[in-house]
Amino acid sequence: MTLTGDGHAAVAQDYALTGAVSDVTFEFLTDACAEIGRIATTADDHSIAIDPAEKRNGPWTSLQFTGISAARRWRLSYDVTTRGTVAAVPILMPAGPLDTEPGGRGAHVSVDVRWTGPSGGVSILMPRLVPQSTPNAWEATLLAMPSMIRVRVPSTAAAGSCGPDETGNAGGLEWRFAVFVLTMAVWMTAYLAWFGRQWAARS
Repeated sequence: MTLTGDGHAAVAQDYALTGAVSDVTFEFLTDACAEIGRIATTADDHSIAIDPAEKRNGPWTSLQFTGISAARRWRLSYDVTTRGTVAAVPILMPAGPLDTEPGGRGAHVSVDVRWTGPSGGVSILMPRLVPQSTPNAWEATLLAMPSMIRVRVPSTAAAGSCGPDETGNAGGLEWRFAVFVLTMAVWMTAYLAWFGRQWAARS
């Protein structure tokens, strides 16, 4: 991924699979402060001209490629326009596990991020990447594909603004957490009241 000082990110992904697949579904986590442009795709170095069928499920958007000959090498490239000092760049990832051939290993994920804007004041928030000797460059080998890359950029380099109220929801995580906290509060109140009565009866 290459992120420029004007809020644009160029993402290039390369999937080398142990087993050939034909109908593939990719998905990405939507973010109100980021917009994905047209996606260019190749399968075994053959350009895919058809547009994928798009389907939304909460904060996730899935893209299904059908009617394509089985391929081992899938390449995707797209541009992302971000806003705000925290650039959230969605990563296209397989919607489900990909079968491996007998004796094949699990996933080997390499992430490479480059910042071409003004030097200084840039940090990778997620996932944890290792700074390189070259300024404004980070790399890492991970066990799984991250859903997005979050980069904090200087306010002078941020393209537009995007406040917390614009970042959308987290698929119901907020209300689930609120229900959990409320349940724990009610349970603790009832337990302390019962414990107090038991203690008073024994005194």
